[in-house]
Amino acid sequence: MKKLWMIAGSALVMSACSDNVAEMNPAPAGNNNFVTLAEISASLPATRAYLEDVEFGAGKEVKTFWSSGDCITVWSEQEPERLLLYRLKSGADTPNAVFEVVGNEEGVHGTQFYALYNGSSSASKQITLNSVQNNNINRPSNNIAEGAAPMAAYAAVEDGSLSNVRFAFKNLCGIMAVTLTTDADAALGSITLNSTANLTGSGEVRFVNGEPSFRIGANAGKSISRELGNYKVKGGEPNTFYFVVPAQSYGYLALDVMSSTNPKPVWSRTRTIADGLSVDAGSITRIANVTVRTVAPHVYKVGDIYPNGAVGGDVKGIVFEAAQDGQSGKIAALKDCSVNGTEVSDEIGTYYWYSWGPSAAALNSISDGKANTEAVRGNSADYPAFAAALALGDGWYLPARDELSTLFDMQGELINKGGYQEMLGIAYWSSTLTGSARAKKINYYDAVEAAMATVSLSSQSTVEGSVRAIAQFEIK
Repeated sequence: MKKLWMIAGSALVMSACSDNVAEMNPAPAGNNNFVTLAEISASLPATRAYLEDVEFGAGKEVKTFWSSGDCITVWSEQEPERLLLYRLKSGADTPNAVFEVVGNEEGVHGTQFYALYNGSSSASKQITLNSVQNNNINRPSNNIAEGAAPMAAYAAVEDGSLSNVRFAFKNLCGIMAVTLTTDADAALGSITLNSTANLTGSGEVRFVNGEPSFRIGANAGKSISRELGNYKVKGGEPNTFYFVVPAQSYGYLALDVMSSTNPKPVWSRTRTIADGLSVDAGSITRIANVTVRTVAPHVYKVGDIYPNGAVGGDVKGIVFEAAQDGQSGKIAALKDCSVNGTEVSDEIGTYYWYSWGPSAAALNSISDGKANTEAVRGNSADYPAFAAALALGDGWYLPARDELSTLFDMQGELINKGGYQEMLGIAYWSSTLTGSARAKKINYYDAVEAAMATVSLSSQSTVEGSVRAIAQFEIK
């Protein structure tokens, strides 16, 4: 197992090496050019390389050290099938570890050597990324799974001297970091990542010109989980969890969080967290920083009170349009706007579209009244119908043509819901202008004809209409 530490430092070096000393034994008979490695002493800035993570702040670095019981597999170019296991002899909790050959073996023979740390206690060139990476949490920042991040190294004898043997271990995989914040105290049972690319499986490490590489070739899987054992988290406090994965490009990724490993979990949540990213070997790539709701959000449909569960004065509006997942849509105000009236009428709640002369504003959207309304916000005093909608507060606007049409189509689903009042005006303004530059027309709903209609732009300050404001909502 490796221990993860946070230490002050300068710029990070992903793979580095320093002098290594290997104990020399007599070469085996018949191979006078071979040397034998009985012990390997590796002095590296970080035996498993540096791991970058911005979570720890500027001038900080995350570093991994050898741990008691660590083993590495060593073989040579000259005897590629003779794999020997070396166990950590000294240097636990430091980057300066000495490994000795296990058992009565005399050590690996040759002149070019390969070493692999794969988290295994038996000699093997095989690397396996399991679909379940159990957690080892000693500190909040130390939850990389035990034995999960493989690395490899190449070393060669120069001038027949073992003192020149240098092992520069390099990471073969990358690490995905997921930061979760729950909205309330919770116990996390597991976190699962799902992808269209392989996340788990096994394969042999390969060396080309001394450079190691790893690719999944068997038992491939597109899902990886971290079992947390009901790990307790405090609401509002972020927790970061790490997944060791192949260093490659990824497309679709989804995150599934379960609060319990019991047969019937208390809750589970799924979020799509990324679309197109690359994970580099030896680097922590932050793929998500999400807030998880412990209570499932309400799925809104047409006719629902917004927000869900509101009563009396807390009701903001009634849903008249909802997305398929019920997490976004549009709401209508409970009643027509009634703040002030037109400049020449005593009838409260009817408004001129514009207060004087032809408008020069380009209000061309037929489906986005919010954009139209924002276009005149700075001059809203000259646009009474728009100002009436804006007076309701943040988010309210004069509906565009298609939004107003949909609102009237849905009237039967809205009346008497949460205090919603029927739209009984003779005409209702939209925020949309249509037509050519010299023949612009204002779109409005003609309640007498029960259809959308238009009026000449030259009549905008003489014709009155009612206003029913709308707003957009999205559950994040």
